[in-house]
Amino acid sequence: MNNKIKIIIFCICILLTYLLIIYYFPKNKNTLTNELRIVTLSPVATEYIYAIGLGDKIIANTPYCNYPDEAKNKTKIGLLDNINYEQIAKLNINTAVIQKGISSPKQRLQQMGINVVEIDNSDIDNIINSFDILGNYFNIKQKTDKIKNNIIELSKRRREKQPLNFASAGSTFKRPEGYFTGKLITDSGLRGYNCNDAEVSEKHAGFIINKGNAKAKDIINVIKHCQNTVYDKFGVKLETEVKIIGEF
Repeated sequence: MNNKIKIIIFCICILLTYLLIIYYFPKNKNTLTNELRIVTLSPVATEYIYAIGLGDKIIANTPYCNYPDEAKNKTKIGLLDNINYEQIAKLNINTAVIQKGISSPKQRLQQMGINVVEIDNSDIDNIINSFDILGNYFNIKQKTDKIKNNIIELSKRRREKQPLNFASAGSTFKRPEGYFTGKLITDSGLRGYNCNDAEVSEKHAGFIINKGNAKAKDIINVIKHCQNTVYDKFGVKLETEVKIIGEF
């Protein structure tokens, strides 16, 4: 065999090796964003991907992924207990974003050669950490750091201004047009008003908190007292933001 034939055979071997790598090995975590083909397995995962600006890379998701509106038009691959893995394979998905703790789909997707990214929205710290994970994986740390810092700042303001150390249903009343609810309640002398353990928060008068053993009827009594007092003093009707179910 002469040298020319040896060189040709060597080049063919190199080419075949390259093709094997391209078609049979999973893409690694540094896949360029324009090559991404993502499946999201929950509404939360879908919203994370849109939040970091990669919504257009989502190829498929689950039936309940309907926010933002664009997510409704993605290919649906079934619910968690009945995922269509064959369809995922046909769609050439290379990245799956799932919520932490979903072990069975994770293992199956990894067996298919699909990279799996886990996010966790169980509390504020895990939400922040999830953006770190996404930023590192997709190599968009600058964008995710900006989102993370906004969350940290908003969380700090929330802790400073809202009575998060007590149980509540959040902001109790809608904001009347032209007024601030908290100021109306404060100017009516109701900050700190209580009925048993139901109380108008000293920290933010727009919140009615449970300081321990308040019953639903106690919360309702405080709500009605605030509504009546504000109306008598300012002629403004306070509508509840919370939904009241049942009769008290």
